[in-house]
Amino acid sequence: ANVTLIPEVEPDLDQIADIFKKRAEKGEKWGLVAVSEGVPLSEEFMTQNAETDEFGHVRLGGVAETLAGEIEERTGIETRHVVLGHLQRGGIPTAFDRILSTRYGLRAAEAVKNGEWGKMVALRGIDIVTVDVSEATEETKTVPGDFYKVVETFFG
Repeated sequence: ANVTLIPEVEPDLDQIADIFKKRAEKGEKWGLVAVSEGVPLSEEFMTQNAETDEFGHVRLGGVAETLAGEIEERTGIETRHVVLGHLQRGGIPTAFDRILSTRYGLRAAEAVKNGEWGKMVALRGIDIVTVDVSEATEETKTVPGDFYKVVETFFG
């Protein structure tokens, strides 16, 4: 992707438009923006409904469609949005994926056999361990802003 948007950082639509204008100037006639679920847009663009998710967060929707329209308006470049399904997002499993999922399954079966209820399996380092579900869900995990700033240097 030329730009990756995450919920922790409100996108700068002018910066995104500039990236695609520069690409067009170099003859690069395509580009890709990966938009994570929950990406915030300023109030003037945000499409909200009154529904909330299981965590009480307002459900956001239409960000990709809104963003595509804004890029097209700001650049004059024909732009479309595509919402990928689970199959396209998942990709083909690698050998690592297959081994990890097998290890998770074996540890989960072992947990059931041992009566370890209210737990989930997790990867810690190279070990598959059980973790209390309450521990795993007690705080929302976010991408640190400084990490995103480093990744942002590769946009374009």
